[in-house]
Amino acid sequence: MIRRVIERGVCPERLARAFAVDVTSIVKKLSLLDGICAEAAELLGDRQFSAKLSRVLRKMKPTRQVECVELMIAANSVTVRYAEALLVAKLAAGLVAGKKPRKLLAINT
Repeated sequence: MIRRVIERGVCPERLARAFAVDVTSIVKKLSLLDGICAEAAELLGDRQFSAKLSRVLRKMKPTRQVECVELMIAANSVTVRYAEALLVAKLAAGLVAGKKPRKLLAINT
């Protein structure tokens, strides 16, 4: 919705004033789904999730993004920690070239 408003000519600064937020948060929301494949974005369409989840999903290839999002939705846990665990659990073949998952020291339950 924010993207459509900006495409129609409203500047991000004006939106930030209207929502009483910082301009950087508007810019982050604009690029939230950049690098996320269309199927995964569609699955996430009606879910609330952290902006940091996009950062984790961008490290995966499109097919792996869809798999991870489907797993998170099935478990009813669309969280960054769960996505990081899925990222580390997958072989390097499912990752974008040059991206390595950082090692998780522990997963809190």
